[in-house]
Amino acid sequence: MIEPRMPGAVEFAVAAESIGVASLWVPEVWGYDALTGLAYLAAKTSSIELGTFVVQLGSRSPAMLATSALSLEVLSSGRFILGIGTSGPRVMEGWHGVRFRKPVQTTRETIEIIRTVSRGDRLEHAGEIYPLPLPDSRGAALRPLVRPDHVPIYVAAMGPQNLRLTGEAADGWLGNAFIPEAAEVFLGPLNSSTWSRPSPSNSTTTTTPPTRPRAATPTGTRSPSARWAPVARTSITMPSPDWVTDPRSTWWRSYGKPASTTRPAERCHWISAA
Repeated sequence: MIEPRMPGAVEFAVAAESIGVASLWVPEVWGYDALTGLAYLAAKTSSIELGTFVVQLGSRSPAMLATSALSLEVLSSGRFILGIGTSGPRVMEGWHGVRFRKPVQTTRETIEIIRTVSRGDRLEHAGEIYPLPLPDSRGAALRPLVRPDHVPIYVAAMGPQNLRLTGEAADGWLGNAFIPEAAEVFLGPLNSSTWSRPSPSNSTTTTTPPTRPRAATPTGTRSPSARWAPVARTSITMPSPDWVTDPRSTWWRSYGKPASTTRPAERCHWISAA
């Protein structure tokens, strides 16, 4: 991960782009917000993808998160990836003052609302966590005043239920706790054959936004029935600014390989193979 406020961070991002790094990711937790920093990096770069690792669900309303993501999608000319996660009670209840309850359902409904707004549909959502408009209120079902576009949504998921939801509803998985020796613990739920995405024929979508082509899946990494697979791309996923030195350093060359200067749980970047 890269923190845009760090001295030399912009120069680092530009250098990373120049040597072919696929993406940069900005954290949030209880520090500087991720979206503002990415907007600044979007103005200073031209081709590298820019993602949040991660935006904490509940810190913003799903509709606000959707319009912020669409704003960054426009500002970056289609290079933005929305990485989301539920965090935990320490942060959500201690920092944001939001009750930490039903994280999987919160993730599901947030994704549904972001999809609705991204399509340009009128926002009506019969949810348990986010019923919109609010029942017994003066709220109205509003149509977003933004250009419809597809926002890739990646989920930082660990538990089996959240992994299943990620495989069903998201565009990608952020493997923030991935251990290669226990790959099937994660890939099993992600590749569950019991899921099914909503059929386009059953959709009420009135506008079809453009979709970004997904990266090719390396051969030999998955069975024909698998929907998710690792992608051979280089991304900056560094949790500590102390690890940021030179884009041509040993850290960069060891990305994706066992090395004493890297953490497997923080290196893994997976996308949908569907």
